[in-house]
Amino acid sequence: MYKEHRIIFRTSMFVFSLALMFCCGVRAESAGSESANRHVKTVDIIDAAYLPGIDRIFVVGRNGMAGLAEVGDGTLNIQLLDSVTGEDFTVVAQLSEQEALIGSSRGRMYHYGPDGIKEVAALSEFDEPVMDIAITEGKIWAVGARGLIATSVDGTQWQAMEITGIKQPPLVIPDSYVGELYFGIANVNVDTVVFQATVDGQPLVADEDYEFYADEGFLLLSHALDSGQESSISFSFEPGPPFRRGDVSWNTVIVDGDDVIIAGEFGLVLQSGDGGETWVRRQGLVSKVEPQLPYWLTGVGSGQNILLAGAAGVVSESRDRGETWSSLDRPSKEGVFGVTVSDEGEPIVLGAVGLVGNYSNGSWTIGDRTQLQLQSWLKTPVKMPDGSLLALGGRSTVIRYQSGRWQRLEVSID
Repeated sequence: MYKEHRIIFRTSMFVFSLALMFCCGVRAESAGSESANRHVKTVDIIDAAYLPGIDRIFVVGRNGMAGLAEVGDGTLNIQLLDSVTGEDFTVVAQLSEQEALIGSSRGRMYHYGPDGIKEVAALSEFDEPVMDIAITEGKIWAVGARGLIATSVDGTQWQAMEITGIKQPPLVIPDSYVGELYFGIANVNVDTVVFQATVDGQPLVADEDYEFYADEGFLLLSHALDSGQESSISFSFEPGPPFRRGDVSWNTVIVDGDDVIIAGEFGLVLQSGDGGETWVRRQGLVSKVEPQLPYWLTGVGSGQNILLAGAAGVVSESRDRGETWSSLDRPSKEGVFGVTVSDEGEPIVLGAVGLVGNYSNGSWTIGDRTQLQLQSWLKTPVKMPDGSLLALGGRSTVIRYQSGRWQRLEVSID
């Protein structure tokens, strides 16, 4: 029952994450011809990046939609580029002042530059989507579905990476308790389990005092542990659902030099301090019932501060570069698809049903959806040189945030 529930949950949440981006109704003719994008009247902007060398916002979306956007007085004009593929563009990241990297729904990587858009690599042998790209000095990271992780130094040659042997730091085990304890993971390496505890003053005896169900990731205590001491357990494990190591969708990657944080399904938040050589799980837990874990969709780093957000409005914050975490009040019950931090240090979220809001003085201020005429999702925050912030999303929805005020921009498409 436990395994069946986990598999059903992860399947439904993975479908949800894809549906939010690919099923929102781009108005376009068939993407099979190069001229298809020129007839688009309304676009879903799935991701975007500001390119300072050309003073334009490079936007991407479904059916190979790509364009250059320019902000005017209360307007945003998008000049569409010829379509080079019929597959959806899922993510874009600034590579240089005039270049960008684009990930697709079929695991391909594209390069945009002065010569246009060109395919440069295929990252997934299973055609799984690229969900996020992060670029730091000397290294580029891409993550996606089914455990997709790849790195590159130039954006053209990519090397696949597999995460194994994730270290779970010691977790405190309650005393005076008999029953099941869940850790929110699976596929534990039994040989790495270190259980520091006693029963009646004696060391624990496996299969007598406790049973560890390694594949499903839970512990059954048959006898209460001694009180008055801090009992703990640590181990190493593989990411993914029970019996399916590596099968996990990584939806966001946050990089600062050799410090890397990835997050996605099963509430997993993994951190590496050595460029991906070794990994540690953050936000570990011990639960007396099977936990309902968050499904991380997006994240952002700003110095020591890191934000993760996801389904059902969950937002979590770290102020020590990922070592410890705390939960913020939920801005809404809707999913959060995009998150950033304003120049004033305010968390800003974008999400389903036109969710847009900022966090200040311990509470959220949510944009008036009626006044802003919000009828579609928002996903992508883009910081502009003048200090303003653009929030872009479905059905040509673009909102500008400046001086504490949200303003709807009129969008024109050429």
